[in-house]
Amino acid sequence: MFTPILLFLLPALDPGFPRLDVNQAIAMSLIVEFVGYSSATVGYWIQRRVAFDVAAPMLMVTVPTAILVSWAGSIIPDSWLLFIFGIILFALAFIFIIFHGRAHPRDCPC
Repeated sequence: MFTPILLFLLPALDPGFPRLDVNQAIAMSLIVEFVGYSSATVGYWIQRRVAFDVAAPMLMVTVPTAILVSWAGSIIPDSWLLFIFGIILFALAFIFIIFHGRAHPRDCPC
């Protein structure tokens, strides 16, 4: 969610903020998220709350996917990246609206 902030919000709030290309904004967002998630992972690791049976398969899927998508992002034009990002955001908003009122099971910690 840092990408729209870097592309739209910060330049609108501060005229001196540099205009970023879409690929630059995505790369900066990924760096910020990587640092944040890394610090959280270290904290959970110290507390011994990391479920390695879940983390290992997730890493085996997400790392190659991230590499593939970053490579594809360097080939796709900026306008198409924004279009694809917009479709993903609308799809997620639609999913959140549909599942917002669903009842959770009693044993759900959410």
